Amino acid sequence: MRLKTISALIITCLVFTIIYSSKAFAFVDAAGIAGALGQIKGVKEGKKVSGEYEKNEMMVDKMDGTIMVLSPDDPKPVALQTFSTVEKGDVLTVYDKSWVILKNHKGDRIGIDSGTVVAIDEFFIQGPDRQVRLLLQKGILHLKTNGSGSRQSFFEVNTGNVVTSVNEVQANLNYAGNKNLLSVQFFNGKMTVIDKDNEQKFKTEYVEHNWENGKMAEEEPVPVDELDKVNYNRFFDGEDPLGNPDSNILLAENSKNNPAAFVPGNFQANQSNIVANIIASEILSSNGPTPEATEAKKAYIQGKESFNQGRFQEAKENWEAALTLLPHYKDAMNRLKNLSKSHPELKIDDFEWKQGETVPKTR
Repeated sequence: MRLKTISALIITCLVFTIIYSSKAFAFVDAAGIAGALGQIKGVKEGKKVSGEYEKNEMMVDKMDGTIMVLSPDDPKPVALQTFSTVEKGDVLTVYDKSWVILKNHKGDRIGIDSGTVVAIDEFFIQGPDRQVRLLLQKGILHLKTNGSGSRQSFFEVNTGNVVTSVNEVQANLNYAGNKNLLSVQFFNGKMTVIDKDNEQKFKTEYVEHNWENGKMAEEEPVPVDELDKVNYNRFFDGEDPLGNPDSNILLAENSKNNPAAFVPGNFQANQSNIVANIIASEILSSNGPTPEATEAKKAYIQGKESFNQGRFQEAKENWEAALTLLPHYKDAMNRLKNLSKSHPELKIDDFEWKQGETVPKTR
């Protein structure tokens, strides 16, 4: 009897030893695999890469290219990856031909386009409260945010001496820091821009306003271009803007003749090429545009590029060229009129357009 008891104890000890050995081996094996994957991905210590993230962090949802982040506790910038996290104090630099979309636990999406530098000055989420402040030094932000009814909540983007406050909104912000020039495209939602003089609440959907040196440049907004609406959605879907020669057979065959090189993910650089697919499709149809209409569209987009970079004389010349080709080009007319009011030194005449005229009247 005694021998049987001893035998039973020995067998029990052996079973427990086997079970715990298996668990220990599994743990070591999992740790080894994780470490190997970390080396393969090039994960650097000090920047978490995980499928999970804390409430006071934002995680990379989608990205392409090179995005570097500089943290206050690390003198060396680290390259972001999918599932990397960023937090308060981090400064993100998005290099040429690159872009990234960040998400948080409130469901907000912040798109950062090529050539952009932005700092996360404040980021705090607790219960119903959401406190976000971004310092946009230069470049383009695409915002798709949810609302927050908490009185303690705010979501702000600082651009020089202008603050853009949003709640639930879809919008684009384009800031040329060296010129202190801000262009805001408002699609829908709730947005207020606070400058040195007053507050501008956006009430009309799909409009654009501009600020120069802290002051609103025009009294009346201009309509947002249809293609800008389309490409806003394409950005958040991770798709290239319209105008990519690789996505259009006609453009791919004629890419050598296309002077506007396509830059993936670069909303601003693609403005001059963004209409190419639309134009190509219209050319193939029986009701395609005339050569004058095609050239007018190109001149109009080039004028927007010049304006966003603070080259107002170039913008004036391009929009005048567009109106010379198409005397009833409403968007070009509106932008030129606003430019005339905000920059009287350009000496832009008031235009009176009549049926059949091909050139503007001069005084």
